[in-house]
Amino acid sequence: MLVLFVCGANVGRSQVAEAYFNHYARRHKAVSAAAQFKGDTKISPTFKLMLEKEGVATAGQKPKPLTPDMVEEADRIIVLCSRTECPVYLLKSNKADFWSVRDVGAAGTEDRERVAAEIKENVMRLIEELGD
Repeated sequence: MLVLFVCGANVGRSQVAEAYFNHYARRHKAVSAAAQFKGDTKISPTFKLMLEKEGVATAGQKPKPLTPDMVEEADRIIVLCSRTECPVYLLKSNKADFWSVRDVGAAGTEDRERVAAEIKENVMRLIEELGD
């Protein structure tokens, strides 16, 4: 099964979810993308450092724009941004579930740690739900 995680810019929340999912899931794979790609070339350095301290790899992960093909190819889509940020083709997909995860933007490390912990908890529940 291919899980697609989507957030606004694909530098934080969806990258964290992708990294945790690929670290802990054995039979399934995750990718991530930006609902509103802004041209970023790297994931959040703060989140990257947090993940690496836990031994969760982020090698090869980089921000990328969401495409209709990605939505079509995914078996399950987890959206971590508001519906107002999403393109119509994503909103019309019956594969999309919305997680309410706060965008920490320029917030400090403490807020980012809380958000990462929340995402990890949700990802672990998803993996369990998928029977992995």
